[in-house]
Amino acid sequence: AKLYGKDNPVSDAMYERWRRGMRLTQEHECEEKYHVFGCPVHVFVACVIFEQDKMALKGAKGGMPPEALAQFKKRCLVVQSVKDSSADWDLRQYGMWRRWAGSGKANVMKIMCDHSECRFHPEVQEVLWKEL
Repeated sequence: AKLYGKDNPVSDAMYERWRRGMRLTQEHECEEKYHVFGCPVHVFVACVIFEQDKMALKGAKGGMPPEALAQFKKRCLVVQSVKDSSADWDLRQYGMWRRWAGSGKANVMKIMCDHSECRFHPEVQEVLWKEL
């Protein structure tokens, strides 16, 4: 069975979801501060992506197969993070959330998980339930 590629319903759906998300988040531009939050702003940064940067820096010695390293380098070219990072954004950019906080402050928390599991992480849950 073909897992990824053309005409596979699962991979086609995954690709389409990714494509729409990329268009929504990276094809449009808004003026800064088009909305300011009047409530506390908490930013949860899923940091596993930055671990991939460290592995890629070590290359084959770090356990990254050549194919994965080639894919990593391609991704680095299209994201807005620092050079040689596959993260969508540079870690320093998360601090910019304070610009959209009415208080001028944003609580940026680095969480050691990937993006999909961040909302379930105990540290995130603790903050969410405390703030609700």
